[in-house]
Amino acid sequence: MANRTVQGQTLPRRRLGLLGAYSLLLSVALSAGATSFADILAAEKAAVKEGVASQQRIDQVDDERAELVGEYRGAVRQQEDLVKYNNQLRSVVESQEKEAASFNEQLQRVSHLESDIVPLMSDMLDALEKFIALDAPFLPRERRNRVAKLRELFGSDVSSPEKYQRILEAYQIENDYGRTIESYDAPLPDNAAGGEQVVSFLKVGRAVFLYQTLDGKNSFYWRPEERQWLPLEQRFNQPVRRGIQMAREQIPSDLLLLPVLMPTVMPPVMPTVMPQP
Repeated sequence: MANRTVQGQTLPRRRLGLLGAYSLLLSVALSAGATSFADILAAEKAAVKEGVASQQRIDQVDDERAELVGEYRGAVRQQEDLVKYNNQLRSVVESQEKEAASFNEQLQRVSHLESDIVPLMSDMLDALEKFIALDAPFLPRERRNRVAKLRELFGSDVSSPEKYQRILEAYQIENDYGRTIESYDAPLPDNAAGGEQVVSFLKVGRAVFLYQTLDGKNSFYWRPEERQWLPLEQRFNQPVRRGIQMAREQIPSDLLLLPVLMPTVMPPVMPTVMPQP
């Protein structure tokens, strides 16, 4: 009896069909009185032929059975994989549902804060504008234009978080002015001559704000108490010139001897507690 391997399992090859069919046909031939040798051979051939056909049918059924067993085992493995995948998807869906619920809760809080943040932003803009008006008059056009653009933005349909972010950026710029050294040329009203003259301004943080005429012969400093320019002694002309060159990176940075006045105007103070957009 021959064996064969199907899906990792050794199955016996059935050979009983051929012998059974042969015996059956031989018995039928003898019982019918077939006594000649030719009749016996014919019966034997018929029995062999029928046995081969029976064995082929048995082999076909056996192959189909083995194939079905393989398909069944594959379906079982696939079903197990699907169960694991569904369990994983269920965890993902539960996590997403929790996240969606958290987002909805945050949206509800934001809608309640909308009525509070709009007045706060308006007060912040007013404070910034007032501060610029009281501060030393450096970069006046740039700073006033920044506030004007913020007011235009405040009256537009831009979202409140973006408006709030832009206002915070303006506050940060004003705060940075107190830590930088800058120099630029700009016109200065000349009340005596009834016109304007271009001068070189020098700003060191908010502690020093000076200007010097282009010929380098006269220097002035901003007096915040009187809100006017007062002349500096001639001995400061050279240090002021050096400060202007350092601010413009024309010479390496070095120590400077300049008159320092404590500022009377402090940068606008941010609210202690601010709603987050």
